Amino acid sequence: MSKTIKSKEGAALLVALWVLIILSLIVGSFAFEIQLESMLVSHQRTKFRAEIAAYSGIEYARAILDQQANAKELEIEDMAEDPDGFMQAALFIKRGLPSTSQIELGDSRFFVTLESAEAGRNINLLIRQEWLEILEMANIPSTEWDTMIDCLEDWIDEGDLHQLNGAESDDPFYQNRGYPVKNGPLDSIEELLLVKGWSEDVLFGKEEDEDGDAIFGIANLLTVWGDGKVNLNTASIDVLLSFAEYEDWELSSVLEARDGADGESGTLDDGIKDLAQVGADPSKFKLQSDFVKVTSVGEMFGNQYQVECIFYLGGRNVVSVYWKEGPIQNHENARSNCYVDLPHQRRHGMDQLEHQTRWPRNAPTRLRFCRVFRRYPRRIARIHRTTGGCNRAPKGRYHRALAHRRATDTSDGTPRRGRKRDR
Repeated sequence: MSKTIKSKEGAALLVALWVLIILSLIVGSFAFEIQLESMLVSHQRTKFRAEIAAYSGIEYARAILDQQANAKELEIEDMAEDPDGFMQAALFIKRGLPSTSQIELGDSRFFVTLESAEAGRNINLLIRQEWLEILEMANIPSTEWDTMIDCLEDWIDEGDLHQLNGAESDDPFYQNRGYPVKNGPLDSIEELLLVKGWSEDVLFGKEEDEDGDAIFGIANLLTVWGDGKVNLNTASIDVLLSFAEYEDWELSSVLEARDGADGESGTLDDGIKDLAQVGADPSKFKLQSDFVKVTSVGEMFGNQYQVECIFYLGGRNVVSVYWKEGPIQNHENARSNCYVDLPHQRRHGMDQLEHQTRWPRNAPTRLRFCRVFRRYPRRIARIHRTTGGCNRAPKGRYHRALAHRRATDTSDGTPRRGRKRDR
């Protein structure tokens, strides 16, 4: 009898232990789920605050654009209460110069960059001879030039008449891909990838391989905004070298004039004040821009969110005509998720535009890209931009551009021999 009682007590003890183990597992799983949900909520809150910071940067840039007409150099010199450089940024925009600001918002912050959207060659207004100069500079094989230019003209012009080496909607290239030619101006640089004869190698470049020499991508030379005149205060060295009248040794005067009388970049006297000062052709260049590109990156605890928009300044009010936004995962893969250059990026890629483009909350005008996406919904694919340099520089204008970049040692690209303080 005592043995039976003891065996029952042992069984009850085992059952109690198993119940405790099961309850511990249940409580532990609940605690893990609560902790995980708390982490997810915290992460979403951080991402949301980074997004709000990016929107704040856009509003900050809009305020700068509203004040740029009233900015005066002498008044800014006397202002002791301009720690964020707000009025200085307005003055730079008035002169057609780029401006970068960083504002802290407690635990979050935003970086906002304002620069001319007319710092490149307008795709829709280039003539054949200008295209030939650009394609030569990019080291694209000359056997492809006529086909590329004629196909682009057929894409833009109205009607169904073929150029000599062109292609209209009845061409097998377009029929196999399921879309017609646009018969209208391009709305983005990436739209060139829809045109016969144009490829990612042409836009973004490729390194030298067994199939041929290196190609210097031309995407950073082009734009779709403006009247065709290039902003001389903002244009890059490569854009200036794409003009036949400029050689690398002739750029020192332009770069010196940008730094002002003191030879220091980032000071109040920066900017070319008159085209005659550097002997620039007023039919090709200008100093102020009607279209300004604003890039705002909000950041909080490593989470980044980017908003890019284009503002038109030609009317009575500042008007947004383009908007694109999306998260940036991290600094390493930002090249494949951003459209514009960030301070930590030298070369960058472009994510699928349809995925990251959406309406702003208060956009007064339609987005220009909407026509492209509505007509060609799955044709603008994810584009990975090539990075890195070339092992051997090809001959011609590309060689001179590459040699000029290697001779520079400053972030603004000013050559060593052209800076007054180094003389």
